[in-house]
Amino acid sequence: MTWIMQADHEHQEDNEDLIQSVLDGEEEFTVIYDLFVDRIYKYFLSRVHDTATAEDLTSTLFFSVLSNLPKYRQMGRFQAWIFTIARNIFYKHLREVKHIDFEEIESLYSDPTNLENYVSDQELLHQISAHIKTLNDNEQELLRLRFIANLKFSDIGRVIGKSESATKKAFYRLIERIKSCLEMNS
Repeated sequence: MTWIMQADHEHQEDNEDLIQSVLDGEEEFTVIYDLFVDRIYKYFLSRVHDTATAEDLTSTLFFSVLSNLPKYRQMGRFQAWIFTIARNIFYKHLREVKHIDFEEIESLYSDPTNLENYVSDQELLHQISAHIKTLNDNEQELLRLRFIANLKFSDIGRVIGKSESATKKAFYRLIERIKSCLEMNS
C-alpha cells in the first residue's frame, strides 16, 4: 500500500515569493498558470471524467483567478485559495450537469514497465477504485485533494473547512479503512 502514498509532491510547497512578484507586476500571470495548471487539470479530470470538460473548467478557473488576483489576501496559502476556487467552480458545474462519478484510478497509471507488476497493480487499482466509489463525496474529495491535487494537510483543511489535525485524522482513518477493506478482500 505504500506505493499509493508516492504521490508527486514536487510542487507541494507554496511559492509565495513568486506569487507576490506576480501581484507586484514583476512577473507575468503565466508563472501562476505554469505552477498550477497540471494539478488543477488533474483535479477537474478526476471529478468530471471528460478531458474537454476538465479543460473548460481549468480555463474557467484561471480566468477567475486572474480576475480575482487583486482580491487575494497574502496569508501564505495561495494553493489553498486556488483549490478553493477550483472546488467552487466544480460545484457550480455539478449543479449544471447533475451526474458525476469518481474517475477510474487506473487511468493515472497507464505506463506499465513490467507486465507482471502491471497486471498485479491493475487488479489492486480496480479493487481500490471500486472501494473509493463507495465512499461519500467528502471522503472522495479528501483523497482527490491529497493524491491528485497534492495539497498539504493544512491546505486541504482550509479548502474543506477543517483544522489540519482533523484533516490528517480523517485522512489516515480513511486510508486505514481502505487498507482493511482490501485485506478482507484478499
